[in-house]
Amino acid sequence: MLSGFSTSRTVVDGLKTGSTSFQIDCFAGTINQNGFRIITVVLEATDPAADNSTPFTLTNQLMNYVYGHWRTTSLVQKNQSLDDFKEIAVTDGKEKSVQLVVPYATDGSADKKSLTVKFSKKKTASVEETVTKNQKLVTLSTTVKDSLGYLPNCTAEQIPLVAKKTVPRSSAPKVFWNHFVNFVNEKL
Repeated sequence: MLSGFSTSRTVVDGLKTGSTSFQIDCFAGTINQNGFRIITVVLEATDPAADNSTPFTLTNQLMNYVYGHWRTTSLVQKNQSLDDFKEIAVTDGKEKSVQLVVPYATDGSADKKSLTVKFSKKKTASVEETVTKNQKLVTLSTTVKDSLGYLPNCTAEQIPLVAKKTVPRSSAPKVFWNHFVNFVNEKL
């Protein structure tokens, strides 16, 4: 796959060629393209005397297929909120809600069309305690629909959503008033 050959590909950066005494060629190649690396393995490309470029042609086809069907997708950047679940209500806090953020950057390798995102709580959920900065409040779960089976045991990822800042508990009279109003609203 070196330059100057009919099967060259400039971004291939390795790996290993091989052959057997049974006239079979093999090639393992690595490439880093479109933001992610893959390793390809072609085994038993027969009859190298007739065409010794077969393992490299097959490797090119495999690389084209992978990069044509998969890509990395960033769901959210570090310390940013998800559009689908930006905040959670704080019932007895000095503030009515706290913004939820992802504590670290998470990149997947899934096409968004085959990605399902679920949350451990409903958007209407609330918390009734003092909220501290970076407290885990909601869990985001992603599931990749991989119909080809190339991602065994890698179909789900769980990411915590944490409080962006501390929200202290409100004063006792205000907490009492909030609970009284909720009670009246539910019973009337």
